[in-house]
Amino acid sequence: RCLSDWSSDVCSSDLILDPDAVVVVMATAVATAATDDDPLWLMLVGSSSGSKSETIRTVAKLADRNVSDLTRAGLLGGHPTKEGIVVKTGLLAKLDDGCNALVTVSDLSSLLSRGGGKMSGQEQSGIFEALRDIFDGQYTRTMDRLEIQWQGRLTLLAGVTPAIDAMRAYTTQLGTRFCYFRLDHLSDKHRDRKSTLLNSSHLGISY
Repeated sequence: RCLSDWSSDVCSSDLILDPDAVVVVMATAVATAATDDDPLWLMLVGSSSGSKSETIRTVAKLADRNVSDLTRAGLLGGHPTKEGIVVKTGLLAKLDDGCNALVTVSDLSSLLSRGGGKMSGQEQSGIFEALRDIFDGQYTRTMDRLEIQWQGRLTLLAGVTPAIDAMRAYTTQLGTRFCYFRLDHLSDKHRDRKSTLLNSSHLGISY
């Protein structure tokens, strides 16, 4: 089956997902196999009710790991045993060293929130620094006197609100590592297609 048929089936569900966003998300998942190139990291930007999580879930079965958010401790941690063996914990610990993996994050909103018991600026900065190293294929976290390492190739697909635009001090640390696909820019076209999707069992889309 071609990608346009698959996109049409998904988008004619009750959720009424935007076909363009679905195709971009699927292309990101497929890009995991392009091991000769840099990994593709995609931010799906949209409002809180903009179907970001639902769109990302269309490729959930293709992902090595699906998580709801990110924290520095949740990325990689560990502790030594009495025998001196380091036991790794966290998201990266569940991915084999040297792996080529796809990870989806349904909502990065917690990463963008500060104050009121939410994430501190230091924690935010630490996560963005970690993401930069993870993109480049090798990440080391130092805890007390313990160094915990991970290496591999990671494709990342994440949903985020437009609040990411106010995080320039942190996102600039990532350089050009993230691509952005903005659902808000497609809102008019999305609304125009709703009636067509509801009244048709098949919609041919050419790309």
